[in-house]
Amino acid sequence: CGEALRGEPAGAAARANRAVCLLFLGVARADRGEDPFADFDRARADLDLLLENRPGEASWRISRGNLCRHRAAMENRLGRDARVSALQAVEDYTFAVGVEASAATAHGNRATAWLELARAFELRGEDPTEALDHALEDLAESLRLHPGRSNTWGYRCHALTLIAERLHRRG
Repeated sequence: CGEALRGEPAGAAARANRAVCLLFLGVARADRGEDPFADFDRARADLDLLLENRPGEASWRISRGNLCRHRAAMENRLGRDARVSALQAVEDYTFAVGVEASAATAHGNRATAWLELARAFELRGEDPTEALDHALEDLAESLRLHPGRSNTWGYRCHALTLIAERLHRRG
C-alpha cells in the first residue's frame, strides 16, 4: 500500500489500487480519532477520474460505493449530513447490481448504504422508513442468492432492530 500512495500512479490499475489504499488509510485514521476526509477526498478523485474514462467498470463503481459508504458512516458518526455520500453509494452499488457477476455482494453492499442513509435521515429528524425498506429488500435478495453469508444475516438483524426501535419509540 505504501508504494501505491507514493507519487502519481502509472496506469488505471495503480490508480484504482491507490484509491483503495487511501480508503483504508482514511478508515485507519478515523479509528485513531483522526480526520479521514482528506484521504477519502483523494480516493474519490482517483475513482472519479477512472470512471470518467470507463464509466462501465463495475469494480471501480463498487470501490467508489465502498468509499462513499464509509464516508457516510463517518459523517453520521460525527453528526454531519451523510445523505449525499450514502446516496452516491446507493447509486454506485445499483450500477453494480445490474452488471456484477457477484450480485449477492452488490445487493449486500447496497443494503449497507441504505442503512447509512436511514441513519442520516434519523439524525436529521426525517423518516428513514423508505431507506430501511430498501435495505431489507436488498438483504433478502442477497440472502436468496447466497444464504450462507453470516454478515448479511447480521445486517438484516441490524435493520430489523432499527425498525423495532422506531416502533417502540412511537409507542
